[in-house]
Amino acid sequence: LMNEISAQNVTEKKADEKFISAQMAFSMDVFKKSVKDSGTENVLVSPLSVQNALTMTANGAKGETRTEMENVLAKGMSLNDLNSYLYTYRKSLTDKSKSKLHIANSIWFRDDSERLDVNENFLQTNADYYGADAFKSSFDNSTVKDINDWVSNNTDKMIDKIVDDISVDTVMYLINA
Repeated sequence: LMNEISAQNVTEKKADEKFISAQMAFSMDVFKKSVKDSGTENVLVSPLSVQNALTMTANGAKGETRTEMENVLAKGMSLNDLNSYLYTYRKSLTDKSKSKLHIANSIWFRDDSERLDVNENFLQTNADYYGADAFKSSFDNSTVKDINDWVSNNTDKMIDKIVDDISVDTVMYLINA
């Protein structure tokens, strides 16, 4: 699916007060909602992972949906600015022998043009800013294995399985590890 798409150079945007404030507000919203909905105080969630996945999704949205996603994710700043901020953050992560933080993203599409048409600009934007891989697959048992292998490889084998089976209603997975 990515044969003709490779990450292009994009503009970096260093964290400033506007971005930091938006990040803090979004993170607190995620934590509050997660604790409230969990029924327990013991919740483990990464607001950064949630924001990356939802921002990648927002890159495929238009009109009112995109505006609403910008309001939730970026607290009023543009999606383009948020992409640049998150790109700069992702590029700044440490990758040393004693400590490592790596963010990996992938998009998996059911090979079914009747139900889902993938926009090339969506793929390009997510490749540019998020280094996202994209795969078109039959969503059968081989896809379950491929997704689990991708996650295992991108988590240094710390997570070996996230998908048991794929529902016939599922047309896309957006995975952040």
